[in-house]
Amino acid sequence: MSRYLEMVDGPMHVKKLNLVQLEELAAEIRHELITVLAKNGGHLGPNLGVVELTLALHYVFNTPKDKFVWDVSHQVYVHKLLTGRKERFPSIRSTGGLSGFAVRAESEHDCYGAAHAGTALSAALGMCAARDQRGAPSEQRAGEQEDRGNCQRARHSREEAKPDFTVTESPDDPADNEVQRHQTRHRGEPSHHGPDRCAAAEVPDQDLVQPETAA
Repeated sequence: MSRYLEMVDGPMHVKKLNLVQLEELAAEIRHELITVLAKNGGHLGPNLGVVELTLALHYVFNTPKDKFVWDVSHQVYVHKLLTGRKERFPSIRSTGGLSGFAVRAESEHDCYGAAHAGTALSAALGMCAARDQRGAPSEQRAGEQEDRGNCQRARHSREEAKPDFTVTESPDDPADNEVQRHQTRHRGEPSHHGPDRCAAAEVPDQDLVQPETAA
């Protein structure tokens, strides 16, 4: 295992790294993903595509106080490596090993278990409602893997409720521009400004090439 990844036993260690060290950690994580998944199989592309995103989330926010709700959750391998499970990572997707999805019983950093698209936003909305009723100060964070428009109803619910939480959107297919079109239509609406705004960042899978940039 590489040197920076060896040092990371939890999100608190990610916060101690500078930009150059974080870039090296990202490269080490990609090497670990490719090495392990070459033997075990798994969702390689989606996880290669969210390495920097996951590092940024853990650098800025504080799990398990802040909640990361992953849609489908097949892109949580990097999250697992950063939350105390790197020693068991070679066992992922094997009998008795780590799950290929987020599992609440596996770690306090997994607040929601899912293996199906379109559930993250509604789950995060429910967590926000419970948080607000309790008067708790923590905020919910939803990491959403877009599923070619199948999350439209959940996204509409988010806009109607206007909760104080952040959404990151990672298009499942860079050729599908529905996410971008949706954001263009709604970016100027009140729900995207002020204390109730929802931030969105499109992060395509690492191993896919955008059609407009392809040679």
